[in-house]
Amino acid sequence: MTEQRPVKVAIIGAGMSGLCMAIKLQDAGIEFDPALVVQGEFSFDSGMQAARMLLDLEAPPTAIFAANDYMAAGVVRVALERGLSIPAELSVCGFDDIPIAHQIFPALTTVRQPAREMGASAGTQAQAVGNI
Repeated sequence: MTEQRPVKVAIIGAGMSGLCMAIKLQDAGIEFDPALVVQGEFSFDSGMQAARMLLDLEAPPTAIFAANDYMAAGVVRVALERGLSIPAELSVCGFDDIPIAHQIFPALTTVRQPAREMGASAGTQAQAVGNI
């Protein structure tokens, strides 16, 4: 039997996205430390900077969720530079499912939003409101 490591989730957000992700974790019953919510700038470099800050902690996170795939890719780079195994020692998840998610190794776990469908739905709803 393998031993599971405790989950300690960090969030790299930008603007209000970090707070929104933290609330979603809390709503899902996942405990997190507000000190592990750091700000990025939706860029690869800011993901690297945030990863260094988080992984330098005395008790670093075991999972990092980034508000986009560029920042998550930056986390992967820093983790690999430090010799961490993904996902055995650090789980990394991004958001957007853009091409970089599949172009790096290991490939990112990423959340895909149905942007086209969401846009079509918003347009339909806007038309309906306009017809009232």
